[in-house]
Amino acid sequence: MKKAILFLTIIIFWHASIFPGDDCFTIIVGKEASNTGSVMIAHNEDDQGDYFVNVHKIPESAHPAMEMIKLKNGGSVRQVLHTIGFLWLQIPNAEFGDSYFNEHGVVIASNSCPSKEEAGELTNGGIGFALRRIVAERAATARDAVKLAGNLVETFGYYSPGRTLCIADADEGWIMHIVRGKHWIARRVPDDQVAVIANRYTIDQLDFANGKNFIGTRSVIDYAVKKGWTKRGNGN
Repeated sequence: MKKAILFLTIIIFWHASIFPGDDCFTIIVGKEASNTGSVMIAHNEDDQGDYFVNVHKIPESAHPAMEMIKLKNGGSVRQVLHTIGFLWLQIPNAEFGDSYFNEHGVVIASNSCPSKEEAGELTNGGIGFALRRIVAERAATARDAVKLAGNLVETFGYYSPGRTLCIADADEGWIMHIVRGKHWIARRVPDDQVAVIANRYTIDQLDFANGKNFIGTRSVIDYAVKKGWTKRGNGN
């Protein structure tokens, strides 16, 4: 039942009514702030242009050993032997517009959040739109999805200027910020709170000692200080 509630929420509120200049918008409601007792996520996908949303049902699949997933810019990822079934909400020709909902109840949507990073470290051309689909095929929980996405970012680097992934299941909602390159942070939305995510990074404090609520690249603070984007202090 919890998975069904989460599914209905993303379908009802997910749409692509497009207005030039607009960008995406997401709301994550903690399970104690929701009158359903489950996490709720609502995502509005605003991409410039006239688009239709295609909904594809991708079944669970077995894959041969050593199968590789080819990435856009030349890299490749080893496919797992068994992938999870999922719904794929596709906006054709909008590279970063797709959202996913898998059979374990994990939802992945995203908002554009351009970062200050102009270069960023990339390996084999980096990874971009394929990140979400790979995670949807493999993640059993929202926390698993964050860790899988983080591992891929650290391995290849993200080639988009920056992005916030909004990831949820029936029990947890997560906000994951990625800058161009190999740095990322994620924070769990508190159960009794509601998070509103537009097109700006919103995580302003980190506590990696609190592994229940914070995950990310351990070097991100040194990286931000070196770039001159922050100073060390309480919460850094």
